[in-house]
Amino acid sequence: MSDPFFCALRPTAAAVVIALCAGLCAAEPAADEARPEISTTTVASDGTPIFSAERLYDIELDEAVLPRSLEPGDLSFKAAQEAFRKGRLTELERLGTELRDHPLTDYVTLWTLILRLKKNPDDPAANAAVVDFVEAKDGLYIAERGASDYLELVSSRINQALFNRLYQRLRWNKDEPVLRAWFYYYNFDAEPLDSVKRFLRDTKLTGEALRSLTDKVLAVDPSWAWPATVLLMEKQRWREVRHLIDKLPASSLPGPKKDLQAILNNPERWYRKNRQQLHKKPARLGVFMLLRLVRKNLDSAEAAAEKIIPRLAPEWQSLLRGIIAYEALVALRPDASERFKAAGSRMFRHPLLVSPELMSTYVVRAHLRAKDWSAAAKAIDAMPDDVRTQETWVYWRARAYSEAGKKNEAEKLFLSIADNYSFYGKLAADAIGRPYALARRTPEPPSEAELHVWQSRPGLKRAEAFYRLDQYSFGHREWNWEMRGLQSRGYFVLAAYAKDRRLVHRMINTGQRATGESFSLSQAFPTPQLSLIEKLSADVSLPTAWVLGIIRQESRFMPAANSSVGARGLMQVMPATARWIVKKTGRAPVKRQALSELRPNLELGTTYLRLLQDGFEGSFILATAAYNAGPARARAWRKALTEPMEAAVFIETIPFYETRDYVKNVLSNMKTYSQLLGNDIGNFTDFVGTVTPGDSAGSADLF
Repeated sequence: MSDPFFCALRPTAAAVVIALCAGLCAAEPAADEARPEISTTTVASDGTPIFSAERLYDIELDEAVLPRSLEPGDLSFKAAQEAFRKGRLTELERLGTELRDHPLTDYVTLWTLILRLKKNPDDPAANAAVVDFVEAKDGLYIAERGASDYLELVSSRINQALFNRLYQRLRWNKDEPVLRAWFYYYNFDAEPLDSVKRFLRDTKLTGEALRSLTDKVLAVDPSWAWPATVLLMEKQRWREVRHLIDKLPASSLPGPKKDLQAILNNPERWYRKNRQQLHKKPARLGVFMLLRLVRKNLDSAEAAAEKIIPRLAPEWQSLLRGIIAYEALVALRPDASERFKAAGSRMFRHPLLVSPELMSTYVVRAHLRAKDWSAAAKAIDAMPDDVRTQETWVYWRARAYSEAGKKNEAEKLFLSIADNYSFYGKLAADAIGRPYALARRTPEPPSEAELHVWQSRPGLKRAEAFYRLDQYSFGHREWNWEMRGLQSRGYFVLAAYAKDRRLVHRMINTGQRATGESFSLSQAFPTPQLSLIEKLSADVSLPTAWVLGIIRQESRFMPAANSSVGARGLMQVMPATARWIVKKTGRAPVKRQALSELRPNLELGTTYLRLLQDGFEGSFILATAAYNAGPARARAWRKALTEPMEAAVFIETIPFYETRDYVKNVLSNMKTYSQLLGNDIGNFTDFVGTVTPGDSAGSADLF
């Protein structure tokens, strides 16, 4: 749960209580905001919800969130996956024979070839077999997967010609960090050195590819040793830092190796021992120590900075002050804004600032938190164009202009996003008194000919087979591969096909990409099992719209969603959380395998959400944040407040980017569902409201 900048939202040992199903959906490209037509009302003159017909649409999808029946060969395919995972080649070869007619047989073939290659990595025949397979399957996702897997496995051993031959076939994965690193490695002389260094500056990559490329750069530019060290320190790649220190000659190190190792092992102890002599130490050693210490103890780092930073050149002073300001913001310290001001803008011109575009967003967040609208406006205006034009910063730029009395400029910006059905689209609509974006009518239904196009696509058949096996990430890749190059109507038609196949999650993610007259609200915001969800929500006095909003964000209604950390089902309930709820409420225990079942999952999820809201004194914002990141974190974020804060600012400055987006999406979902269900929560800005200071004492005993 960390932003790419400095891996900054530092991973902690505490487990997330209820986890977002991010791992299951990680392979999906981000969808652009849809811009549907606007409806001025959600009810007819007689009070009947105008979307009542679309609600019936989802009755057909009730069965979509129930377990799916396996088909012949599915169990053998699972066995083949297990054989591949455990490296059992003979068993995999036997199962491959059984699965020749299974829709996923190509995967078994690829796995067999990969295991043979791993057994004899330098065997020309084993290598040629994989290459032949990839080229024979050109145009299918399995070829993309095979080429990527092969290159990751053998790139350190093959020649430039073979690497480029396969790399150029890639359509999706050329920018995968490990493959991009090997591309620069094999094409080093043909690529500008600055481009290679920029890649090394911003990549999150670790391992052999990173080290090999770094070695290439050092061979032609030995002075890169210090920049490489600084970049790895900023990104907290401590293992890579140790590797670099071990291999560099003493003349290239920022200080004695003994000191460097001591700083990496225990920076606070080294600082306490040497703080009186810091002015005598090499300046680079001071920078090295500061970059390590700031991750461990911000107070000590601030004290050390007063002795180290004045000795540095202005651009280095700005960079280090900016990094400290960033850490102050992550810690939600009230002086983060002033610290960024003290850092100045020189840091954005420093060639060793990791992800300057991302850093520019944190500067704005610090100023928003300090209610310094003038500084926020200047910081947004200074952003790169591709960042400043993102919806988030369009909204906050408009707000800053509005606060400065620039009403016309503000209104134009609000208007540019007010048709979006997103969190900031709704807030922008409120700011200019515009109705919320809602599709007034469903598009013209797809014709049989339009649907027939998709019925024969083998990639979709493979996707459906993976979904039947509850292997969503594989299915998403196959599905998204098939919809490359679609336009708006195409997304609507494919979403309709997904609905016919009872794939709610694909209907949502495909349908929300449609725009204008092709956008269907019922595709983007379905309500399968609505009667049950309404009943269980009412049982614990929760708004149905909130529960639906949580489910839509957590699992996209995937019936057997399992996250990488063990969260299960529609509401992504963790086994440990389920046990705690049972103990807290006295309800009957739920077996681990039953956590994905519809009713137990909804009962546990809604009960937990009720307990969270009670623990946070009724706050939808804090309870939603706690559902994603855990009650302890939500308590800490609230406890950092010294006065009431506009909730939109509070949300935008949540230190975890995943939770930040999660809360915005859930609240926006809730508003849309409330309109669909005829229980409108009213003005969205008023609903979001403010977050007040407090220690959330009622949540202290929450899991």
